[in-house]
Amino acid sequence: MAISSEVVDRIADASLSAHVATSVDDRPHVAPVWYVFEPSDETAESATLYVLTGGKKLENVRANPRVAVSIERADGPDVDWSVQLLGTAREVEDDERIEHVQTRMDEIYRSGDESSETDEDGEATDGGDEIEWACLEIRIGSASYQQY
Repeated sequence: MAISSEVVDRIADASLSAHVATSVDDRPHVAPVWYVFEPSDETAESATLYVLTGGKKLENVRANPRVAVSIERADGPDVDWSVQLLGTAREVEDDERIEHVQTRMDEIYRSGDESSETDEDGEATDGGDEIEWACLEIRIGSASYQQY
């Protein structure tokens, strides 16, 4: 399925939060994440969204890889547009790909003197506690766009 130019134009390189929805045993879980969007080619015949995550999202994706993602731009209570994506997630094992995603995420979301920090075992800290994290690749199966 081709991803429309309206979707690509709005979410590529945008420093917006996305909400990823996962579900296991009919128990949904939604959480905000930063993302990196990469169309597979200029025609955006297919596209991939990458997130760095851990906790319940990661646990759920390991049990059920089907996910939904919502991204919107709003100014206070006024929503300008929203994008909804449906896809299948998998853990990325390629260290070069993970490093690329971390670098792109830092460029999009962080100032030049900050960076995502994890140790060699893929562990990040959250308030002093170590959490397991992973890079998820979400292959987008369908995308819809709504202008308000």
